[in-house]
Amino acid sequence: MNNSDQFIIRESQKSEYREITDLSIKVWKTAYKGLIDDQILNNLSGEERLKGRIQWFTEPNKFSIIAMDKEKIIGFGDFGISRHLKYGKGEIYALYVLPEYQGHGAGKLLMQEAMCQLKQKSLTPYIVVTLETNLPAQKFYQSIGFKFIGNVFTCIGEKKYKENVYIID
Repeated sequence: MNNSDQFIIRESQKSEYREITDLSIKVWKTAYKGLIDDQILNNLSGEERLKGRIQWFTEPNKFSIIAMDKEKIIGFGDFGISRHLKYGKGEIYALYVLPEYQGHGAGKLLMQEAMCQLKQKSLTPYIVVTLETNLPAQKFYQSIGFKFIGNVFTCIGEKKYKENVYIID
């Protein structure tokens, strides 16, 4: 795994899923404020998301890594077989870092480790998908070298949202 002066990147453990779930809810409430309905953000269920995470990672070829600052999980990345095979064999499904740690390199380290593992698992080319309105995420992915290649749609709650698909050369 990658190490930097400040952060350690390693595989997540099932015993950490609750903490990862809580982190994801905290980040969703800031990252998606104004991008998806407030009602959805206000009603995020930790129990429901934890059950979904446990179920998701019982499936083959799905992986999760975390970024740690000392003993605290400050970010995570989930990746594996693409949900959109017409665009790529692999996909980085999620990359979230606590707001107070954003811009300090943890996200980049998580992304580098996920990309390295996708290559090792022969899941190339690989993609990332983000809301069309999520400009900070798009800027981050483009700074790493991802290029826009198309659109897909996702449902969050009962509303349909357009997403941009990015691939790396």
